[in-house]
Amino acid sequence: MAIIRRKRIRKPRGRGLRTTTGCTTCRRRHLKCDEAKPLCGPCVKADRDCVYGESESSIFTVTETETPRRNVPESPRTALASPSETPVLNESQDAQVYSPCDGRNLHENADQPHVEIPITSPSVPNPYTPSNQIESPHVSDAGTQTSGPTLSTAAVRWFGLLATDAAREAVPTGVEEGIDWSFLDYDTVWEPVTPLQQATKIVDHQVEQNVISPRTQESERELWQSPETIQLLPKEHVLFENFINRISQWIDLFDPMKQFATFVPHLAVRNPGLMNAILALSCRHLSLNPSIEIEEPPDRNSALQYYYQTLHYVQKAMRHPTYQTSLELLATTLIISTYEMLDGSCKDWERHLEGVFWIQRSQVIHSESGGLKSAIWWAWLCQDIWAAFRERRKTFTFWTPKKQYPDMCCYEVASRAVWIMAQVVNYCSREQGKCDLPWRIERAAQLRGLLDEWRRHLTVEFEPLPTLSSESVFQPIWIRPATFGVAMQIHHAAQILLRLNEPSIGGWDRFVERSKALQRSARVICGVAMTMTDEASSFMSAQCLFIAGLCVQDRQSQERLLELVESCQKRTGWPVTSLGAELKDIWA
Repeated sequence: MAIIRRKRIRKPRGRGLRTTTGCTTCRRRHLKCDEAKPLCGPCVKADRDCVYGESESSIFTVTETETPRRNVPESPRTALASPSETPVLNESQDAQVYSPCDGRNLHENADQPHVEIPITSPSVPNPYTPSNQIESPHVSDAGTQTSGPTLSTAAVRWFGLLATDAAREAVPTGVEEGIDWSFLDYDTVWEPVTPLQQATKIVDHQVEQNVISPRTQESERELWQSPETIQLLPKEHVLFENFINRISQWIDLFDPMKQFATFVPHLAVRNPGLMNAILALSCRHLSLNPSIEIEEPPDRNSALQYYYQTLHYVQKAMRHPTYQTSLELLATTLIISTYEMLDGSCKDWERHLEGVFWIQRSQVIHSESGGLKSAIWWAWLCQDIWAAFRERRKTFTFWTPKKQYPDMCCYEVASRAVWIMAQVVNYCSREQGKCDLPWRIERAAQLRGLLDEWRRHLTVEFEPLPTLSSESVFQPIWIRPATFGVAMQIHHAAQILLRLNEPSIGGWDRFVERSKALQRSARVICGVAMTMTDEASSFMSAQCLFIAGLCVQDRQSQERLLELVESCQKRTGWPVTSLGAELKDIWA
């Protein structure tokens, strides 16, 4: 029988000629790679995973232990301890935590994407610490134990979210009216047309850090900073003013230093990525608020333009370790998260909140870090609380405050109400809702103890000021400054959520007592909202009003509450979908 020989298939002559440059994804797809790191241009445009080969000098893998423990309930002893009794849990630690519900390990992040990122130089601490950035000794010590790969991983993960959302917003085809996509075309030379776009390109043609010659931290910062103040066009100056005068007030609500209104703008005028993020957020805000009178109202396309310019800058600047740990990147992440909040996409917003958590955790940043880092942490937690409540999940943070009430100023007392609210939202999550009855009862008692402890330590600033009586169903409660009024609303919103979700025991008398307590808390929330007319407090106030609406039953009170919710929404343009309409569906 004749032996049939298979004809040898000869490889193309060009096969393997360019197999040592570019990322693995581009080589596999036979595309020209611009070799940008951590993510190359073609992969960003096509929304593909960008992976560089194993031949790099140093590669680390993102593993399960580096993912945030978002679904891990506290152990019974840890969960039921007060802040003054509980040792601080270092957020850089990755010890396994077991569920109090059934004893199983609930570390459920094994489905996180596998990412391999080449590292060309070790991570270094941020040398740029302005005089008003007070660093906590606890943070400094903990920060020295945080490895470079963890810092890089967190930053690259967040950038991946940014790139994915940008690609999903609009495919850059060059035909969308009002948007210039040319700067995303990696096959052509982009000619900047504005001073900001020119500054955005400052990081485009720089070599990888330490490939040619090592640099000091300070000299490396010069590679991703604008050498001079960025000049803004007249319409961009309007957007910048809108951020400083309006939007920053929301973010600075619990920051007595108001650093997003005072310090962050000074960072932005020398950092194109942060400036583009600010203008994107301001554009989106003005497009949602036609009542704000300006000569040239921006549309959503204008916001996308600045969003993509942020993406372009961050992709290039991410190669520098000093940028990965900079205050500029921290501020940019929070502003982009706020942009997603205004944009109305719950899933995208939640993913960015998690991205901010990654970066903060990699640098051991929390409420007691001091300076701008603390301000960003509190602003992020306020956003995460609402997103977690809406999704019925736990908040991302598991940090426990160390500071005790006698050592706290009145603003810190107000902020503590936010942290307690986060614990109550965790209690209302689906995960902790599955715990056994004894644990639920014990945990509810501990949370009520935290709420009572907060109330006992209120200072005179939280006392209502005299007001004229009203014929409305609710009586006005005037607390100034508005930050303290919002803290009081948050406290009573937490009371409502706890009473609505704790196991009901004690018979009819306990039921009547519980109903009266719910109505009292709802009246306080609505009374405080009646005296608030500023944008800064309207975001949190609207959220508390929605929670109060869950237990308001009579028609007259419901109608007045809807008026208060709608007035908050008119002042801010948020949320995009009406909370009032949702309450009507609940009441129906």
